[in-house]
Formats: sequence, C-alpha cells, structure tokens
Amino acid sequence: MEEKIPLPFLLTPHEPQKPARKNFLGIGHWNKYTRGDEYLSLTPESHSISEDELMKHCSPEDMWMALSQNGKLRVYDVTKFAEYHPGGFDLIATNAGTDASEEFRRAHAYVSVDMISRLQKGYLVRSSRRRPMPNFLSPRLPVSRPISKEERIKGRTKPTWDWKTISSSTVTVEIVLGVRELYSPLPATHCLAVCSRTDGTSVLTLRVLRNQDYYLLKLRLLPIFQPDLTSLALNFSSDRRSTSRTVDDPVYASPLTVLSGGSRLLNPRLAIDLRLTSNTDEHSRLQQFSALGATLEDRLIDTPEVSSGKVEDFFSCRVVISRRLGNSIYRYLRLLYHPDEVRVCVPLLHHVFVRVFDASGEPHIRPYTPCCIEFESADRQKSEATVNSLDLLVKVYELGCVSTILDKLRPGDNLQVSLPVGNMFPSVLLGCPGGFDEDSLRPWRYIYMLAGGSGITPFLRVLLLNSHFSSIDEKKTATAPKLRLLWFNRTLDDIVLEDELSQYASRLHPRLIVQHILSENDSADSLKRPKILNGCLTEDLVRSFISPEQSSPQPDANLWMICGPRGFNTAAVGILETLKEYSRNVHVLQA
Repeated sequence: MEEKIPLPFLLTPHEPQKPARKNFLGIGHWNKYTRGDEYLSLTPESHSISEDELMKHCSPEDMWMALSQNGKLRVYDVTKFAEYHPGGFDLIATNAGTDASEEFRRAHAYVSVDMISRLQKGYLVRSSRRRPMPNFLSPRLPVSRPISKEERIKGRTKPTWDWKTISSSTVTVEIVLGVRELYSPLPATHCLAVCSRTDGTSVLTLRVLRNQDYYLLKLRLLPIFQPDLTSLALNFSSDRRSTSRTVDDPVYASPLTVLSGGSRLLNPRLAIDLRLTSNTDEHSRLQQFSALGATLEDRLIDTPEVSSGKVEDFFSCRVVISRRLGNSIYRYLRLLYHPDEVRVCVPLLHHVFVRVFDASGEPHIRPYTPCCIEFESADRQKSEATVNSLDLLVKVYELGCVSTILDKLRPGDNLQVSLPVGNMFPSVLLGCPGGFDEDSLRPWRYIYMLAGGSGITPFLRVLLLNSHFSSIDEKKTATAPKLRLLWFNRTLDDIVLEDELSQYASRLHPRLIVQHILSENDSADSLKRPKILNGCLTEDLVRSFISPEQSSPQPDANLWMICGPRGFNTAAVGILETLKEYSRNVHVLQA
C-alpha cells in the first residue's frame, strides 16, 4: 500500500473579538447621509493595501474590509457605514479586517457596492503566499510561525484546518486536532458530523472530542458542495505510516473496538470529503476552488450545551424496535437516524438528550446513555443496521412525563435526539489524571462503579470494552485495573440484565465482581443467591467492597464512577468523602 504523507501543520488565524453591539440607524438614513455635504466631500482613494495592513483595521473605531467589485478587491473604510447597516453593527465588526467578498455576495447578491464608493481606501494587493483571512474560507498555505497566545484557549492549542482539491468532483476538509496524542479506548467515537440544508445551501457541523475539551467547526458551504458524511474519518500517524479509520468502519465503529497496541493516536486529524453537486457546471468542476463558503463557528468548548429551545441541537430518529424487557419496568428502544444528515457515535461515558412533547405541545427533555446492542438476540442484531443506530434502555416511571411517552413509542414513530454530551472524558478510563504524557498517566488499580436503577447504562459499554480487551490481549490482563460493580435496585424484577452481567463476570474473572443490592426483599429465594444482597447505599456497604489490600487511599488507586437518581448520587459522593477517597477521582455521570 502506498505510504500516505501527513499534511503539514496548518494554522488558522485568530477570530477577531466581537465588540459590544451598537445601535444602528438603517439604510434609509444612510441614503440620506450620502446626499449630504459630509459624504460628498469624501474622495475615493487608490492606495495599494497589503493583507497585513488590512488586518490591522479591525477595531470598532477603525473597520476596513475588502469587497470584490468589477474584478478588483477594493478596500473600504466601513466604520461610519456600520452605524447604518441593516444587518446590525456586529456583523460588520465581525468581518472587519478581512476580505468579506463571499459574505457580501451571499447576503447581498443584488446590492451594489457603489452605495459606499466614496469610502474606498484603495485596492487589496494579495501576497505571493496568500494568507488565510478570518471569517472567509480562502486557500491556506503552510505557515511555520509560532503559535500566538490568541490561538491558545486556557493554555490549550486550538485545532487548525484546511482543504485540498482531490479530484474534479471532490474536495477534502482536514482538521489538525492540535494535540500530539489523543487518548481514548474508542477513538472513532470522538468525531461527529451533521449536515443541514437551508435555502439550497448546506451547513456542515463538525465536532471533535479531544483529551479534555471539544472543538467545534461549523461551515456554511457554497451551493455547489454537498458533504459526504460517509467519508468522515479520524486519521493518525504511527511510527511508520499514516493510518485512517472511518466512523462507518464496522470494526472501528463497534463498541467492541479497542486499539490492541494501546489507546493513543499520534498527531490525530479529522477528514471529510465534499462532493460537487450533480448540477455543477463543467467550468466549476475543472477549477481549483478558491472558496468553500463561510465560517460560522470555529472554537474550543469545554462542554457542549443542549437547550430545549434550539431545534438545531436535535436530530430526528426513527424507532425500529420497541419492547418491554420481560416483566420489568424497562423498555428497550432501537433508533435509526438518516446517514446523509448525521454521522455520530456516542463516546464512552457520554449521553444524549431525548425530546418529547406532551398533550399540550410542551417540550420535555431527559438524558439517556445509549447502551450496547449485545442485549438484543443475534438474529435481531443481524437483521437491523447498527452503524447509524442508537439503543436506549428506558426505565418507565408510573408518573414520569418523559418515560411514559417513550413507553408508548412503536416502530415507525419518530423521536428527537440531541448530539452526545458529557462531563467526563473517556481518557479518564486509561489512568490517573494529572497530565497526558507517558510518564504521568498511570493505570488505575481499581475501577468502582456505583449504579442506581437505570444508572447502569453508562457502565455497560465500559464492561463490554474491558471484556473484549481481555480477549484480544491476554498479556495485559494481569496489569489491567480490577473492576467492581455495585448495582442498586428495588426488586428482583428490576435486574433485567442479570444474565448479561453474569457473562461479563465470567469473561473478566477474576478482575470483575458484580454485586446486586435490592432495597425490597420480595422473594425468599433472592437472598439465597450469592450475588444479591438486601440493603441500601451505606458507608459500611461501600467500605466492605473496597479492596482490603488498600490500607489507605492512594492518588492513583481508585477511580469511582457514580450514576443514578440525584439523591443516590449525592449520598454516594458523601460516603466517598467520609472514606477519604480523592475527590478528583470521583465522577458523577448525568445519565
């Protein structure tokens, strides 16, 4: 196979800080102003203006921008005009110091630049090594300058991105993630893509989960481009060659996948292809594209926010399986989403929100953690697509608003689901935090999981991952962390996954111990089972499951993960504080 050469490290300029909003007067007032003596006394200038000079004029008191007019890039001082701009002062200020030709063309296809002709300062002279301009998707060339302070957020390097023409019908967008190594047991689940169409154009949203934050890039593409979401791939370099894994790769997308050689990707990059639409003329197909569209968002975020009032936060899924699990109060749902609109795999320890509407039309949202497809029979797994699916385990409460609506869903119904979010990063599973380098990342000795009711779902994939890892790399099993799962339920019927958990315990023996705790003793036979206790969450119970070999807590000894109702989570955190477990090693999951 031909060796792939990694692309050079590319830098994206810092986006200008958005100034405070100012009141604007409107275009009618501008037309009146252009007939006054002040405007008529101005004389258009014809100086040669470099890109560096243009970029200096980006403050609210001094705003220049370049606009294409009759085949030339004319530079205008739009400081005065911003007060009259119908779209508001902020939009002008955001594009100040840039070549805003594409933004102007898309927003004002039938508006002449002549209305500000007397504000002309000169003509933009492009350098032989064209630089990227903020807020405009122009071609970028490799840059070797050091990273500026503005390109770091809280000490973290912001990713950079670029594109290249692959063929007459394909352009590839690539994001250099800005981390030397990406730590994750399931790296392919770290990237997602969403494509929405408005007024004939596509808005492409790309989001990448890094070691300790997220990167969001949102592009409004020219009408000639259509994203190919099936091409979404996480590329990385090894010692000898560049490697690529797509989200659709059946091995990589599966929750069973781990890196047999470890959990670190060197120099990770995200790539996705843009295809030319079928109605693109031949001239457009043969050109080297100078623009893709416009940048809507390009930033680092700590935790993605989901708001019930924003429709774009959710995508539509179709229910293909809906059934109660035995005599329990749990309903199992399998959801399929459209592969041309969404490409998403939920990262470990992350969840989604579902949104439903009550009889009066009011929206309600609730978090759920997608679980594993292993809980369906083999025949069902083979008959249903799984690459673009989500599986939910819903605990139905008699008076629960969301769960009772979900309980009524049947195959063919639609359900709105959010993009995955989470307050715990998968890299935590790999070792004690405190730095992400080989010397400071130490594997946990014990991983404790405290689950209350449906709070079991985040831990199912953790167990599945460890189970598969043990089967493909037996040499590392001896040094792998020991696993302890305590699952609290009310009755025996609530333990809907007893057989599956027993299988995990068998595969991971002696690393994994599963203990069921029931708060109600509804069966005399239940207490005869060695893995079922009667009781509730107490300090003595938790203490009894801490390994006796640990005479005192150590910083890198125990990872504690808690998931359940709010009262359960609060009580568990309080108990661990009493037991003097390190607070930075205690994590509460939301769903």
